Amino acid sequence: FRLCPECAVSEGALVLAVHDGACKQWPGGGAGGATHKHCFCFKCTGKWGESCHHRKDCADCGVQQVRLDQAGSRLELGHVDGPLLLAALEDPSKPFPPTVFRTTSGVQEVPGDERHASLGMTDRAEILAEMRRGTS
Repeated sequence: FRLCPECAVSEGALVLAVHDGACKQWPGGGAGGATHKHCFCFKCTGKWGESCHHRKDCADCGVQQVRLDQAGSRLELGHVDGPLLLAALEDPSKPFPPTVFRTTSGVQEVPGDERHASLGMTDRAEILAEMRRGTS
């Protein structure tokens, strides 16, 4: 699952995209066959045809995060490194990885322990158990 980046940032709507795994383009089929007004890379979440395409070897952006901007008027999307998050959940001696948000003024990195505390998500065993339950 991924949040549609343009719906979140441009329109303030959280649209959950489900991918069938056929290719990294979502929705598949390009602009002519698309069933959604935005098209993005399911791997890196870049805008399809601009920052990503089939020939580009992009990297997984990680676990998406969403928050309100400082004014409380717009949504901002961020990402957390998935393997580092899992390692921190399994080993309490490791800090939570930072969340990297793309904002209107650039990129902001929020320390992971600070973000988890602000969200009331500090019980690592509880978070890990919830992750293992999955989305089904």
